[in-house]
Amino acid sequence: MVKQGFAVARVLTAIAALGFVGSARMAAAIDFDFENPPYVAGGTIVGQDGWATNGYVLADPFFGGSVNGTVDISTTNPLAGAQSVLYNQTAVLGGNTGASDIGNAGAVVGVEDGTSAVDVTASFLIQSNDNALGAANNGSAGFFLGQGGRSPVIVLLVNAGTTTGDILIGDGGGLPDEGDFIGNDVLEFNVGVDLDGQNYEVSVRNLTAGTPHTPLVGTGPGGRFSFFGGSLADDGDGVTYTLDTSLLFRSGVARVDALSVIGVPEPMTLSLSVLGMGVLGMLRRKRRS
Repeated sequence: MVKQGFAVARVLTAIAALGFVGSARMAAAIDFDFENPPYVAGGTIVGQDGWATNGYVLADPFFGGSVNGTVDISTTNPLAGAQSVLYNQTAVLGGNTGASDIGNAGAVVGVEDGTSAVDVTASFLIQSNDNALGAANNGSAGFFLGQGGRSPVIVLLVNAGTTTGDILIGDGGGLPDEGDFIGNDVLEFNVGVDLDGQNYEVSVRNLTAGTPHTPLVGTGPGGRFSFFGGSLADDGDGVTYTLDTSLLFRSGVARVDALSVIGVPEPMTLSLSVLGMGVLGMLRRKRRS
């Protein structure tokens, strides 16, 4: 009985060690549902749960050196749950419309797996439209994964209004038009990032129109989109990438909700998990016998 107890303890210690190694190799995952808690409605999202105005908005003269609107947590017409992020443009800055982009630094970690499979996934709901400020059909908002001001993985809605709207996806050196929508349509995007190949895939579903998910086609391998603006730097080990999650708010009015960003585990992590479950199964069978 004592020997069996020691054996069980040793096996459990081994499983714990495997779990520790697996956790160390597990890429990060995070869901932003913008619900309370932790998000408090009625005021800005900046300062809540790690969100901040992206530095380039204030530093780059292209954006006028100042935010051009409010980015709040709102209970008015949420896209999901009881609260959404709500952007309203309130100013047209000299020389440009400016921006109110926000980001969550280092929100997700992805790891190359040595294949062309997806290493990081993202999904979100978004709604964009114009407002009374500026020209008609001026709604512009989006999402990107990147580092600092770099946006290699980018989805951007532009020209949103009562009858128009264009979906732009970053592809190498350009932002080609990949589809249309009507302002205030609620769109759901799914994004899959291959860090090994430095490319990504995107599909979109128009919830307002009731359309199914449709893959968008880029110029990269298998119809994927090459990283916008060139390759992305790893963390120094050749395989790991720490990425910021950002929401772009450029003009008009927009809502974002149900944002999920997940780093897919490495195969080694999955193998360790399976091994751990197998050992536990053996222990259970031995005890029954």
